[in-house]
Amino acid sequence: MHRTTWPTLKQLRIAGCGRIKIFGHEESQIHHSLFHIEKVIPQLEEVSLSHGDIAMTSDGQFKANLFCNIKFLWIYYFDELDVFSISFLGRFYNLEILYVLSCDSKEIASYKSSACEDKDMIITTPKIKKLRLHDVNNIRHLWKQDSPLHHMCTCLECLEVWWCDNLINLGLDLLSFENLTTLDVWKCNEMSELITSSKA
Repeated sequence: MHRTTWPTLKQLRIAGCGRIKIFGHEESQIHHSLFHIEKVIPQLEEVSLSHGDIAMTSDGQFKANLFCNIKFLWIYYFDELDVFSISFLGRFYNLEILYVLSCDSKEIASYKSSACEDKDMIITTPKIKKLRLHDVNNIRHLWKQDSPLHHMCTCLECLEVWWCDNLINLGLDLLSFENLTTLDVWKCNEMSELITSSKA
């Protein structure tokens, strides 16, 4: 299979094409992938990743600063994971927009892996300005104070939560999100509380 570099490519979105392997090492002949990650990713500003793609980016086989230019990340199809770990987002330290779609995980969490102990790993939490959760069906509480997602979203300007059937509340303290200009919630049938208030 031919692998390309496309030197002017800025946006890469592939979804619902289960047989396509997006990433691969130049020297690897075992897995046929669409791109040489070391050549394509550094020029991208927007990319979509599936569960398998994220596993490859999280296991320490790529340079920590490879994803530094990505500002917009789409995440698809996490239906087999109970816990969706966001620890890999430390590699996307200029990330501004995060979309999570079609994810059946019950919890968004962060925990250390061996990849995080890599001496080249850049431990910088991105400051997300726009977050969209679409069809994240099994999550019940979005985030808690001092959670990794909470720290990432302190600069949040736009929050969109669509078709999250079992979500009970956002866990959103308005005082923690003073930059929020847009809050868009659709078809969250179990939601009983939109925001929470700070307690003195």
